[in-house]
Amino acid sequence: LTLVALALVLFIGRVYLGAVRGFFEGSFQPSEVAKLATILYIAHWLSSKGDRIQKVTYGLLPFSVIIGVVCALIVQQPDLSTAILIAIIGFTMFFVAGADWRQFAIAGLVGGLVFLFLINTLPHAAARVESFTETLRDPTQASWQVQQALIALGLGGWTGVGLGSSIQKFGALPLAHTDGVFAIVGDELGIVGTLVVICLLAMLVWRGIRAAQSARDSYGFLLAVGITCWLAYQALINVAVITAVIPFTGIPLPFLSYGGSSLLLSM
Repeated sequence: LTLVALALVLFIGRVYLGAVRGFFEGSFQPSEVAKLATILYIAHWLSSKGDRIQKVTYGLLPFSVIIGVVCALIVQQPDLSTAILIAIIGFTMFFVAGADWRQFAIAGLVGGLVFLFLINTLPHAAARVESFTETLRDPTQASWQVQQALIALGLGGWTGVGLGSSIQKFGALPLAHTDGVFAIVGDELGIVGTLVVICLLAMLVWRGIRAAQSARDSYGFLLAVGITCWLAYQALINVAVITAVIPFTGIPLPFLSYGGSSLLLSM
């Protein structure tokens, strides 16, 4: 059903900010469902194969096809960041399940080259990378959204301007309620508030690891690992984007970003 929805959205989905990602005015995005659906499927698939995943025909090849099909449909939207996120989650689960390290290295190398090619080929991705390299050379040349996010973080200082008192969210910072919500946390609650958010996310990851360790079977173990990695990686990417550590990309912050399918699936 998720694969059908990913294909269908390319034909009848709503265009928003140059991408076709959702139904019902963009409130439902199949790529968000694909994160959980892929984790559920990969966890079951890996647990059913056992030690046979160390064989190329049982492990690397079918695994690459599964991940490749999902990512290819998402790239068509285009949504390269979500495709990369799902690929990284899948590879983490593949590694934790006991894949042969040589297979894992080959898959990582090939996957990395494919995404590197896509980043340099897709116009919007190449533009973001170019903007990021310009920012590294001269911060004043950063894109408007990056500049406003950094300004919001800077205005907050140590303790922030006060909850609800940010002026950056009223137009200056685009998408302040979704992609840029971490910058508003820094603006209103300061560096103390951002560190509290990071500590809460770290606690969530720790509890996820504990859940994985206490799982009764390999499926439960891999499922807990996959979901924990999903929330951890997504939070890490969002924070890295807002602090201009990596090129800008639209990844929501779990549980804080306003959203429909993203918030629902995270919960």
